[in-house]
Order: sequence, then structure tokens, then C-alpha cells
Amino acid sequence: MARAPEKVDLEIILARCHMELQAKLDATGGQLVYPPMPTVSADPARMFTLFHAVLDNAIKFRKYGIPPDVRVSVTDCPDRWEFSVEDNGIGIDPMFYDDVFRPLRKLHTDDAYPGVGMGLTLARKIVIQHGGNIWIEPSPLGGTAVCFSLAK
Repeated sequence: MARAPEKVDLEIILARCHMELQAKLDATGGQLVYPPMPTVSADPARMFTLFHAVLDNAIKFRKYGIPPDVRVSVTDCPDRWEFSVEDNGIGIDPMFYDDVFRPLRKLHTDDAYPGVGMGLTLARKIVIQHGGNIWIEPSPLGGTAVCFSLAK
């Protein structure tokens, strides 16, 4: 980590991400829902980057004509926190679950979904730096669930 870890209230991080992404949610009719979040020992700037990247993807990769429904959940495990960011978007074919974490790896053209393909790469790097893991699962909402853990 670049900075020494400090106590970070993830509820404040999520609220800040929500504020920054509100215009995109308003433009698409989308919603972002999250429960009370824990305080973790981490780099606050990197926690913001992590959550912002994952939430931004959940909003961006939506189904045409359907407002994005993005839901964050957290599970308190003995040695780690497990988070899931679920959406009702276009989903990811399981054969590409690992590829999406590689730098500049995009599954779509810029015309369809603009971006450089670094969001999940950064998220992976941050999660690993904080002693965790990151993975993709199908979302019960019909899209993608980006799941990650952070060591306690």
C-alpha cells in the first residue's frame, strides 16, 4: 500500500461514490442501494477508487432501456469482510470472468460502452494490496456480481 492503513468508514466512501455517480443514475433512472457498511483498516483513497470503479461498471454495463439496479451487500466473516456489488445489467460470459481483470481488456467496443478497460484491473490491484480476493459471479438480479474480500 502507498499509505499506512487507517480506519476507513466504508459508509462514507459509499455515500461519496453515490454522490459522484448520482448524475449517471438520474440519467438512466437507476438506483444504488447499500446497507450499513463496516469500518476497515485501509487506504481511504484506494477504497474510494475500488468502490467507484465497481459501481461505475455496474451502472455503465446496463441492458438497453432498463434502468440499472445496483445493490451492494457485505458479509462479516471471521477473518475478512466479503462484499458483493450486484446488478441487473448485461452480465459477463463465464469464459471471460478472469479476462476482465486484465489491463486494457475490454469485451465491448467503445461505441457500445466507452472506457479504457482499467476499472476492474485497478479494483483487483487494490483488493490484493489489502489482503483480499476478487471474483465474478452471476447476479441474482440477472447481471453480474463483482465480489471481493478485504482482510480484517
